[in-house]
Amino acid sequence: MKTQRTNTRFDYTSLTKCENRSMLVLPQSQKPLVFIMGLHRSGTTFLYESMSDYFEAAKLTVRDIVFYPQLITLMQQSQLDEKNNAISEYFKSANCDKRGNDNIALSSDTAEEYGWILKRWGGEYKSNESTLSLLQEVIDKLAFMHPNKQAIMLKNPWDIGQGNVLAKAFPNAKFVFIKRSPEEILSSEINNALHFTQHEDPLLKLLSNKIKITQTLTIIFRLLRKVLSELQFTKLISKLLISDIVSNLEKYLNDIKAIPAQQVMEISYSSLVEKPQDTFESLSLFLELRTKPMAELPIAKRAKKKINPIVDFAAEKLKQRIKENGLERFLKDKPANDLK
Repeated sequence: MKTQRTNTRFDYTSLTKCENRSMLVLPQSQKPLVFIMGLHRSGTTFLYESMSDYFEAAKLTVRDIVFYPQLITLMQQSQLDEKNNAISEYFKSANCDKRGNDNIALSSDTAEEYGWILKRWGGEYKSNESTLSLLQEVIDKLAFMHPNKQAIMLKNPWDIGQGNVLAKAFPNAKFVFIKRSPEEILSSEINNALHFTQHEDPLLKLLSNKIKITQTLTIIFRLLRKVLSELQFTKLISKLLISDIVSNLEKYLNDIKAIPAQQVMEISYSSLVEKPQDTFESLSLFLELRTKPMAELPIAKRAKKKINPIVDFAAEKLKQRIKENGLERFLKDKPANDLK
């Protein structure tokens, strides 16, 4: 049974005034820094939530993104709980307790990507010369807000292709890449497109506040969905996604080769789901982080989804494009030893 969503609004009036950056003196973070790298719909959020819980590390949340301009002020004025409640009430009014596109539990504490902050307050979804200072500020704010956490963990699938930029800007950071079956990524992307064009999504609406490009594209694809049949719409989206996935797989491979070998670890989505204990033991050794007492493995949090049968016709075309571009390693289940 589908959850009925109501038309709801979030009160942004408290964000009219921002912290003065020139007056905001934050110590530069000295905590270990971990970037989780992967394509959209490859399991980065699942891995992010699991790793931050398991290792008791600071993560970027929905609340942190929505109230980013005032985070330190709100913390100093003991108002963060009030803002958590405001977001909870917003989701409650929309009858929304899980992310509609993947059933991950939704709250003010749900992990999200820093690309939303870079775009909203820096003009770009990805890390580059114009947004790196803002990303450093994000890291410093998280470290300041979570002094007892042992590391800072971040993820942003829009940063596929920016691995070299991140490695140069943060030479002591470690990078965990997650690889997932391209067919599963395609299926999940299709499910995503069908979800977001079916009705207004409360989380997307919250995160994309004043981001015109996201709002405009959402409207365009909703109109296309109305004009076309679901099959026609799926075929159109599949063609666009196949090109995007192949391009991003190339960027993924370039990223993982550009970062020093001792700073990189690659895991597979299937291993994360099916062999979480082995995966997290390897992660613990690589990251040199302590396990949180009574930490739970992530297998109980999310089940592996089957490939959407609607996109069966596109799966072979995707495989063909992958082979044509010399990217066969992504068709194998386990990470390949072909990177260094």
